[in-house]
Amino acid sequence: MEKYIFVCIGTNQLVGDSFGPRVGEILEKKFKTSSKVKVLGTMKCPIHFQNAPIFIDYLKTEDSKLIVIDSALGEEEQIGSTCMNRGGIEIGKAFEKSLYFPAHWNIKTIVDKKIKQLQSEKSVYQMNQMAQKLANQIIEIMDELI
Repeated sequence: MEKYIFVCIGTNQLVGDSFGPRVGEILEKKFKTSSKVKVLGTMKCPIHFQNAPIFIDYLKTEDSKLIVIDSALGEEEQIGSTCMNRGGIEIGKAFEKSLYFPAHWNIKTIVDKKIKQLQSEKSVYQMNQMAQKLANQIIEIMDELI
């Protein structure tokens, strides 16, 4: 049976970039005792642009399906929408940086509109609601797979 690693990208320092670690918190609690699912990137131990290379190197040794979760910026009407694609993702774009994070799949949720400042207009409550929604969807799918 397949093993899965969810890599939740973001920081605990900015509300607008804390989506990934918030999803990670929820998934970690749910799959804490699972031998089939591992979760990296939580509010306590976030994976962000600066420390991502360490995790990329570590994950090269893992024989699991990697699923990277990150937030994205988009248009107002797109906020809350999620897309899943094959392959890894480029992280750091909102900060005008770029690092490719390899994976089998990536999941992105649009959490805020594109703005010049890196300051989110979303509240902690709204970010938690979006994170809970995605985490619930992932949990539902994983419960059928494992």
